[in-house]
Amino acid sequence: MNTESGQGRGAKKIPVGILALAFFLPTAITWIYFTLLSSSPPSVQQAAFASGKSIQFGLPLLAAWLWRETSPKAKVDYRKSLASGAVMGLLIGGATLALFHFILAPWGWMEVAKTQANQKMEEIGIPSKTILVGVAIFYSLIHSGLEEYYWRWFLFRRLQERVSLPWSYGISSIGFMAHHVLVLSRFFGWSSPLTYFFSLAIVVGGLLWAYMYRRFGSILGPWLSHAWVDAAIFAVAYSLADGM
Repeated sequence: MNTESGQGRGAKKIPVGILALAFFLPTAITWIYFTLLSSSPPSVQQAAFASGKSIQFGLPLLAAWLWRETSPKAKVDYRKSLASGAVMGLLIGGATLALFHFILAPWGWMEVAKTQANQKMEEIGIPSKTILVGVAIFYSLIHSGLEEYYWRWFLFRRLQERVSLPWSYGISSIGFMAHHVLVLSRFFGWSSPLTYFFSLAIVVGGLLWAYMYRRFGSILGPWLSHAWVDAAIFAVAYSLADGM
């Protein structure tokens, strides 16, 4: 069931160039604030993050305003969307915590990540676990929803107007993964298999959330699932934080 495919007569399609920009923009922004400016003062990194994210999440709104369209109303099932999001979020989040506590941490796979995580928190100005909890709440409740609006509601949905459904799934999910690779490579290193294992896991997550969005017509379920996963990741970060 394609909940939002097709357009009304006379509707304008968002140009391919805008969709390409949407694909690459988050990776470029992450490279700037997370990698290029890593030795800059925390205030500079925080300003770059805020500015970059404002541009990224403003792009879909600007595109929707410039290229107005008339789309058929989607059939939305909020109840099933939220239920599937809750189940998937708890399963993936629980698997993340179990993997950390029972395999990665006991077997010493997280030592490099622990060092890098503490160094990065110092670089960006997270001086205490209290502040870290605040950052976790922001990412889990707000940033996850913004990413679902960006990757699923905007890019995945608009790609279906241009390419086949399998390509829409693949392109949007790879784009969603790409900027995360820069973060993973900092914590684990380019030579670590964990960088590529977790990158693949992010692609799979993107595919699942895109399917949920298309199946139930709402980003609420993917948002809820994404929020649980982000909460689990920050629980790991909390466990790794030293000297706070």
